[in-house]
Order: sequence, then C-alpha cells, then structure tokens
Amino acid sequence: MNSFKIHFSFIFTLFIICFCFQFNFFINELTKDYEKNLNKDYSVVLVSEQEVQAVDLASIEYFSSIKELDPSEILEKIKKDITKANLEALKSKLPKFYSISFTKFINESEIIKIKKQLLKIPNVLKVETFSKTHLKIYKLLNIIKLISYICLICISILSIAVFLNQIKIWKFEHENRIYILNLFGASFFQRASTMLKIVFIDNIICFAILFAIFFNFNNISYIKELLAKFDIELPVIDFLPSLIEISSYTLIASLFCVLVVMFKVKRQ
Repeated sequence: MNSFKIHFSFIFTLFIICFCFQFNFFINELTKDYEKNLNKDYSVVLVSEQEVQAVDLASIEYFSSIKELDPSEILEKIKKDITKANLEALKSKLPKFYSISFTKFINESEIIKIKKQLLKIPNVLKVETFSKTHLKIYKLLNIIKLISYICLICISILSIAVFLNQIKIWKFEHENRIYILNLFGASFFQRASTMLKIVFIDNIICFAILFAIFFNFNNISYIKELLAKFDIELPVIDFLPSLIEISSYTLIASLFCVLVVMFKVKRQ
C-alpha cells in the first residue's frame, strides 16, 4: 500500500506537469493555425491608374501574390441607371484594383511600413489596409500568446517547487535504507537503484496515460464543437513529438532529483 502511494503521488505529479505543458503546446499550435488561416483571408487593396505586376512589388516585405480585382460586379449594379455610352466611358476611366496577399500575418508596424512602400509605387492612387479590424484580431492573438507564455512560466516554477518537495519526501522515505546499504559498502547505483526504478517506471506510466489522452484528441467532438462556437477549426496536430520531448525533460528532472537525494544522504 505504501509502495502504491509512492508511485501514485509521483505519477500524479508528473501527469499534472506534463499535461499542463502539453496543453500549452496545444494552445500555441491552435493559435498558429488560426493565425495562418486569418492570413489567407487577409489582403491589402491597391488602387492604381496603371497596371501593377508582381515584379513591381518584389521589394515589398512579406509580399506573396497580387491579383487584379474585377470591377464588373460594381458596374453591373449601376448599368441600369446610366446609358451604355456612359458605362463604357466609366469603364475606361476606372482605375485598376488589386488584392495583395502576404506570406505571414503582419503586425501594426509592418502594416504602416508596407503601406508607405506601396504608396511610393508610381501611379498608385490609394492603399486600403483594413488595419482597424486586422489589428484588433492581431492584438487578441498576442494577448492569447502572452497568457500562454505566462502560464508556461508559472507551470515551470510550480514544477521546480513540486520536484523539490518530492526530493524531501524521497529523502525521508529512503535515507535509512540507503544509509544501511552504504554501511555495507554498496555502490552509488546500488543505493539509488530503487528510486531509479520508481522514476523510470512512473515516467513510462505517465507517458502512456498522456499518449492515451492526446492520441485521439483531434477527433474529440466536444473539443471541435467548443472551438466551432468561436469560429475556430481544430487543426490536425501531431502530439507525439511534443509528448516525447516533454516526457524526456521530466525524466531528466526526475533523475536529477534522485541524484540530489543520494548526495544529500551521502553527506549525512
């Protein structure tokens, strides 16, 4: 029963820490995907007297592509109110409209810089960046990222505190046994073998539990429905690499705890 408590308390501690880090990874990936999708829908409208080609925008930062907008829909709406001759005259006098897309979700300073660059192009009459709406979304994403990073820092501090507390527990539970083994001349690894086994087994169990939770995470309907309420589509995320990375870090941290315990007992 005592052995079960030892395993359960450490597995629970590992699970909470790993789950928090993994959930933070999920939030970051979700934000990146949402930002990527927003960038697909965002474009700057350029109005020019003359034709503008992609080569004219080669020096524009983060430039991806340019597409000419067809003004026929606007003309279609007003053709009933004007004569055919006036309509043709209007067509010939209309400037050219272009939609410009970018390789990334540009921020406030980048929008200002890009607008200035576009206005310097000869024959460009106007540049519409739709910055008000765009920047609201950008600031919201930044707030989400900031909260995510703050949570990560808090989790890291909590992890250190929890592992330090675990050190004290292990020291109390194993110091007598280690002391006796030390009297009989047992080697360092012989004295640490029990705790090393606990650490290794508990980390494997924790990894297995996390893998079971996140393996099918992309197909959980409740998560999809919850995100759909905010017009967010759940991206397909490969959780395995991050799970392996997080579990490796916790294993290293756990082994470090064992070493600390062993050196503390040895000094006594």
